[in-house]
Amino acid sequence: MKKLLNFNKMKKLLFIFYLISVCGFSQTTYTTTSNLNLREKSNVNSRILETINANDKVSVDSLGSEWSKITSQTGNIGYVKTEFLKEQKQSKKEKEKILHHGYMKIFLVILLAYIIMLVYGRITKKNSYNRKKKEIEANAKITVYDDREEDISDLEIKKQNFSKLQEKLYNNIEELYGWETLENFKKGKKIWKGMPDVLVSVFFGEPHDVIERKTPDIVYKTFVYDPISGARSNARIEDKYRTVIYSQNGIINHWNMLT
Repeated sequence: MKKLLNFNKMKKLLFIFYLISVCGFSQTTYTTTSNLNLREKSNVNSRILETINANDKVSVDSLGSEWSKITSQTGNIGYVKTEFLKEQKQSKKEKEKILHHGYMKIFLVILLAYIIMLVYGRITKKNSYNRKKKEIEANAKITVYDDREEDISDLEIKKQNFSKLQEKLYNNIEELYGWETLENFKKGKKIWKGMPDVLVSVFFGEPHDVIERKTPDIVYKTFVYDPISGARSNARIEDKYRTVIYSQNGIINHWNMLT
């Protein structure tokens, strides 16, 4: 899974949100002094979008010496003659209302930014965990090299590569599962309670089958090895396989092995 966001893109996104939040209360309100034609472009031959009545309130997006770009009460955006616009003086109450709405928008933008950063943090943390888990699954199956009939230079390269992979594997295991799990792994301990199930195949090889069952909160896995010949199809799973290992949410909790 690729990163959904990166920090630079998120900063740009937040800046856009800020501009959106302030533009809603940075426009100046004007009234028309007579009936006006709202035109598509700033010339008298341009198409008329609508006729604005005298004393209607409009929002001026760009005030020019001859033509001004405005937004009408119906939401149409176009151009009118500047000479027929009069700036509307706002009362103290209206100014406070506009400021209040502006501050509310800024608050919502900050809240949205916090949520985005929270989600981004969780996504990157989960991606990092999954990436390291996959590395463990891949690198844990390292086989010991055979130095028979090997060129000395090739053998040294293999030893160096093996050491690097082993060190990376050890670091990932300790970071994800703790020091105790790493020590058990180094000792070659076959199985222990609390062992990550990604290490099962390292000690026991590929299982004959993996039976998985999920609930909303828990993932149950059963690793089975060495089918018992002649076992009935309706027998218990412990009576059908010589080795049965159980895990819950990726951690071994118990097992059954027939001698």
